[in-house]
Amino acid sequence: MERRGPPGEALRPARSEAHRRRRANRAAVLTLLVLIPLVLAAAAFEISTEKNRRQNEARIAAEQIAKRLQDFVAVRIQLIKLEARHIENKGAPSRPDFTRQAETLQSLFPGLQAINWIDSRGVVRWVVPEAENEAVIDVDLSRHPVAGPILARLGARGHVAATPPIELIQGGRGFAVYVPVRGPDGRPVGFLNGVFRAAPMVEAALREDLQDRYHLVITDGDRLLYAFAPLSAPVTKKDGWGQASLHVADRVWTLALHPTPATTAVVEGHAAVVILGLGLVLSGALAALVRLVVHRREELVASERRAAAAESRLREAIEASPSGFSLFDADDRLVLWNTRYAELYDRNRDLLVPGVSFEYLLRQLVARSQFAVSEEDRERWIAERLAHHHNPGGVIEQELADGRWLRVAERRTRDGSIVGIRTDITEIKVRERELAERTAALDTILASVDQGISLVDANLNVIAFNQKFLELLDFPP
Repeated sequence: MERRGPPGEALRPARSEAHRRRRANRAAVLTLLVLIPLVLAAAAFEISTEKNRRQNEARIAAEQIAKRLQDFVAVRIQLIKLEARHIENKGAPSRPDFTRQAETLQSLFPGLQAINWIDSRGVVRWVVPEAENEAVIDVDLSRHPVAGPILARLGARGHVAATPPIELIQGGRGFAVYVPVRGPDGRPVGFLNGVFRAAPMVEAALREDLQDRYHLVITDGDRLLYAFAPLSAPVTKKDGWGQASLHVADRVWTLALHPTPATTAVVEGHAAVVILGLGLVLSGALAALVRLVVHRREELVASERRAAAAESRLREAIEASPSGFSLFDADDRLVLWNTRYAELYDRNRDLLVPGVSFEYLLRQLVARSQFAVSEEDRERWIAERLAHHHNPGGVIEQELADGRWLRVAERRTRDGSIVGIRTDITEIKVRERELAERTAALDTILASVDQGISLVDANLNVIAFNQKFLELLDFPP
């Protein structure tokens, strides 16, 4: 059987199995494509939720620390301001009185590096305590690039001012607060100076449990006041997990909590656990999906084998038929044919390929003089043949140009395809012609005899006679 197409397109079962296989494969792929984003989205959501939880914790902690630190500094600044008002009311203190008052304040409210008395010219005269602060004594702060402008401004107006973060003269990083002490004429007779070293002050205000989870960074604008751990890069707002602002005298600080490696490791560890868990879920789903696909594949392979066996048997049956077989699909294009069909229409053998239309084949057969049709009658004959083909029913006979005769029987299937059977009836046509010729010769002989002649069969039925026989028996003509 001549056949040049995909092996399953001629049979409905094969097409059906192939369709189910493609549908099952698409379903498996779609399931996987849906499952993977869902798992990744779930992992990203869980990781994001954990990080947000930690960041919210850091934000709340930052606000609490900022509040404690702001209160811590504000209380000490307020005490310095009260002491300044006390001096204004009582008059300039002696050195022993100043030392005693400063020591009392520091013992009740620790955290100050020093409390200093600065004279009206900006020179540091008394320092409490002197230990660790000797380097400040007799320093002219009016010449200091940071303290000098502040003292000049407070001399004219103002009640309190703080420096930005600076390197302290006595060592370490911190800031200083200045409160003017004015005389009866309103002009300053001196200044009370509170010096804060950043590290002791912050550590006194910071809960120890947070130190293990966060690095604390405090900045005044772009100036660093305090960093719990050394920073390898400049600090930016986006680096911190929790931020808060606090007011110190006339300045505003920004406090930020940065996660320690241990905290980051916890979040990453949580992410790893989430990814591992979701990975196990995904692996289980993939395993189930693979198992389903394999099972489905095995079923499809078995179905394909059954369909292939059925198609093979059908092909063998069609090929073994002495008649020509053809199958045109619902679009009237050639799908299947056997060798006998190609032999009957031998002048079109080179045109028999899957997908060629019936009308094209028919017109090519006529053009190549396959049929016994005159040239002027070709279009009419083609139209009649196409009409019968598109509305099959009954049997037609075709005379070929080489003297052969074919009987053509066509039927339409449920899906709109057309099945055709072509049988060579040349021998029948030859015998019919020979019989007709003999009958004509016998009629001629009987008519030429001048006697009445009749032929009867075994049952005495008259099967032939001449005109003379009728005349002798006086039968009406």
